[in-house]
Parts: sequence; structure tokens; C-alpha cells
Amino acid sequence: MKNFIKSKDFKFWIILGIFGILFVIWSFDKEIIPQNTTLYVMSYDYGFVSRGLLGTIWSGIGKLTGLNTMSYDGIYALSKLMLVVFLIVLMLFFLQLILKTKEQDKKYMYYLIVFFSIFNFPFFADKHNFGRVDVILVILTFICCMLIVQGILEWLVPILCGIAMLFHHGFVFMYVNIILILLLFKALKDTTKISRKYMALFVITLLVVSALFIYFEFISTYDLTEAQGQQMIEYAKSLSLDGEEYGESLINHEVFGKDVFADEWLYHVICYVETPIFLVLFSPYIVLFVLFFRNVLKDAKGDKLTFFKYLMLLLGGATNLPELILKIDYGRYAYSLTFYYLGAILCLMAMGDKIIWSNIKSLMHTVKTKVYVAEILVAYPIIYMPFYDVYICKAVGRLLYHGFGLG
Repeated sequence: MKNFIKSKDFKFWIILGIFGILFVIWSFDKEIIPQNTTLYVMSYDYGFVSRGLLGTIWSGIGKLTGLNTMSYDGIYALSKLMLVVFLIVLMLFFLQLILKTKEQDKKYMYYLIVFFSIFNFPFFADKHNFGRVDVILVILTFICCMLIVQGILEWLVPILCGIAMLFHHGFVFMYVNIILILLLFKALKDTTKISRKYMALFVITLLVVSALFIYFEFISTYDLTEAQGQQMIEYAKSLSLDGEEYGESLINHEVFGKDVFADEWLYHVICYVETPIFLVLFSPYIVLFVLFFRNVLKDAKGDKLTFFKYLMLLLGGATNLPELILKIDYGRYAYSLTFYYLGAILCLMAMGDKIIWSNIKSLMHTVKTKVYVAEILVAYPIIYMPFYDVYICKAVGRLLYHGFGLG
């Protein structure tokens, strides 16, 4: 420990933490939008329903302690706590990556950690995602990744994934992909012998999240009378900042089982317009992404199983497609895609994957020789942070609002 405190790793980690705190303060809006407070009215008082765990836990704590947890102030206090926990877990994740990296390779890891941190630090501080249940999903995902990378208590992974599904069954599309790909890589680490342990963990995790998704999406229902439904809406309003607004589409879809695609059509139009703009703005990273995976797959062609696992790594982000097609929170999906690809690459580097390391070094060398100030590519995303929900990010949101009148 004394050696670590004196090391450049510790200095980097501390500076990164200071940067993160300042970034969070800069992004913090001190407000929770009604969409994020409405979720708390959903609980297991109505049966084993989707997204019911958070409301059940928080209202239960209020009943046990006598605290007024089911209020805007109570939810705000919990949201601040969850943000702090997220930042702690994120920093522990970065610490693990640093400690698992060989000394001669640390500079590459430093660059990627800083780049990855830019997308993470401010995401749950902005009002669009502050207090959103996604923060719990990401915390659980980070914990699963750390267990897999470290190779300890991995039997907890399917359990933690099952718990994440109880908070929000969208976990199956947005975050379980990185956990499954890491388990797959461990299962196929030795291409002459598939690891039964990790293949079993892969299959069990997949079955757990799939079964819970099918149940919550197609079987679970709220059996409410019209009066009970109206009472739930009034309860949701009481949890908002002004006591009047609530997440209408969330209640209509989750509670009343309505198809809200048509009701949200304006937001779909916003997503369809903003996506190509965002892709153009982020085109340097798309080019690097294509070059990286082209070379990775080229290096993996010698063995079918090896090629298969790297192909699955490339295709893993496609789990977001149902969300992108049917839903409107493109900012959240931009974050989850970034989280998947950068997070998976960082974890595989920490696990010592030779093909990933070789191509990361090659790509960084190429960037360094062709870009005059290569560090600009690391810092460039700060301009667009934080990611929002319907609007992908601040810059694109303002452009659409002021330039196209969408919003």
C-alpha cells in the first residue's frame, strides 16, 4: 500500500478523481425530472410487476424508519446517495484496471481510462438522468465486471444480473451485454478446451435475464380498476418537484399496458433528426472503431472459436437495437453503447487479452503519428457531455431546439 501511494498510478488515480468531482459539480442540475420520480410509485404492492423493486425498497425503508422517503425530497436524497455510490464504484473499477496492467503498458491504459471517464462522470449528475434507475444498473454492471476481471465470487454474477432485472428489465438490452461477453471470453480463453465453469455462468446469466424479461414484458400486469389507476397517477404527481407533472408514457406503458409509440412520435422525429448529426460530430471515433475491429477480426481469423468470440464482441452492442427502434431515449442508448465497447475493451485489456492489446497499441501509434495533437481526441467529447435522455447530448439538443424548433 505504501508503494502504491508513492507511485504514479496513485497520482493519476487521485487527479482523475478530482477531475471527476469537478465534472460532476459542473454537470449537476440539482433537479429530478418527473419521469425519474414516477418510477417510485411502482412496487410489489401491485404484485410481482416490472420495475417494482426500487419503489418497494424505498417505501419499505420509510415504513420501517418513519422517514418521509416517498416524497420529492426523500427521492432527491436517495438520488444523491446513489450518485456518490456510482462515483465510488467507478473509481474502484478504474483502480482495478490500473493495478491489473503491466508497468510498460500503463500509458495506454491511462489514455483509455480518461476517455471512458469523460462519458461516465457527468452522466447521472445532469437532471435528465439524475435519480434515474439506470444508475443502479450501471453500479451492478461495474461490480459484475470487477468480479469477472478479478476472478472472484463470480457465482454472484447471475444473481446480481437477476436483481438488476428487478429494478429495470431494460437491463437485458443495455448492460448485460458486457457481462456476457466477458464470460464468453473466459469460457473460450483456451480454444482447445472450453471452460465449463464460465460457459455455465454465461448460460445461467443469459437464461436468468431472458426469463425475467419475458415475464415482465409479456406476462406481468397491473390489475387495477380505473379509480386505482387514477390514484396511482395522483401519487406519481405528488412525487414530482411541482406536484403536478408525472411520467405519463411510463405509466401508460408499464401500468396500463398501452403502446405509446404514436404518443411519442414527436420524440421519435427528434431522435431520427439528431442521430445523423451526432454521428457526423463523432465520426473520428467511428473511423477509429471500424479500423480497430477490422484489424482485430483480421488477427483472429486463424482459429474459428477465436474469430467467433471477437465477432461476438463486435456484435454485442446490437442488443440495443430493440431500444433504438421502439424507444426514444437515444442519449441513454448512446451512453450504453459507449459503455459497452469501451468498458469491454478496458476489461479485456485488464484480463491480458493479447489481440486487444496489440491492436490498441497499434491504433494509438497510428493516431499519434497522424494527428498533430492526439490528446485532442481524448478531450473532444467533453464538448458534448453529458449525454441526455431523448436528446443525445447538450450540444445536439440545443442545435435541434434552436435550429429546427424540435423540443
